[in-house]
Amino acid sequence: MPLLCCNLTCPSCSLPFKVDAVHCCHEHDAVAKSIGAINTIVRKSDGKLVGYNTDYIGAISAIEDGIGGLGSKDAAMSPLSGRLIVVVGAGGAAKAIAYGAKKKGARVVVANRTYGFLTSIQLYCTEQLVAPMF
Repeated sequence: MPLLCCNLTCPSCSLPFKVDAVHCCHEHDAVAKSIGAINTIVRKSDGKLVGYNTDYIGAISAIEDGIGGLGSKDAAMSPLSGRLIVVVGAGGAAKAIAYGAKKKGARVVVANRTYGFLTSIQLYCTEQLVAPMF
């Protein structure tokens, strides 16, 4: 675990390391485990690294604000509920968005240029997976 040698308290992960960084941590919160990607690592007082995924919170909040306009955070039901959300890509950020959209009651379709990565995101889909046929 290369991060153990660093003196960082809370490093952040970005593309393309969000999925790979999962393996650098000793523990993960429930959301990160479910998504299989992290964007934040926290070093606990015992030195153990804990991975978190906060991408879905920011992305879903921004989408809800855009759809629902002002005050959508106070609504009893998410403006995503029942809507069809198409996620293009199947990497760590795509998994986070698909996870968050499904949690908010959206119908989720994921489109990716290759079918291989789609299998790792299929549990967040409520509709079919889409990959080009070549």
